[in-house]
Amino acid sequence: MDTMSPEENIILTVNNKASLVEAITSTLEKVGFEWHKANSRDEVYSVIQNKKLLLISLNWMQSGTISIDLIHKLKQDKRSCNMPILMPSKKKPEQVLQGLEAGADDCISTPLSHRELIARLKVILRRYAPKIVL
Repeated sequence: MDTMSPEENIILTVNNKASLVEAITSTLEKVGFEWHKANSRDEVYSVIQNKKLLLISLNWMQSGTISIDLIHKLKQDKRSCNMPILMPSKKKPEQVLQGLEAGADDCISTPLSHRELIARLKVILRRYAPKIVL
């Protein structure tokens, strides 16, 4: 990994499913990332104000509109407009399309494959943070 300070290796996971949080965060830890979890929109904005993030992993929430609305707001906010968003979903075609159209950079199917998650992180980070090597 590049010589970045720990506060620049942070990935925010926004998720309401404990098993998915565990799968994502254990993979992130294995490749050297610090992570923070947020359960609400207010928590997301608090973390964005106080931490320099590399990426946001935003799960498709129960109603769907919460996730889409949050993506729109993140892409309109100057602190997060250029931050990549990875969206885990059950790969329902409509969810994938809505997430990508709202501004997510990629979608990954659940249940997660650790190998696929790392591969997708590499692809996103090559575009947004090319100095980082996983």
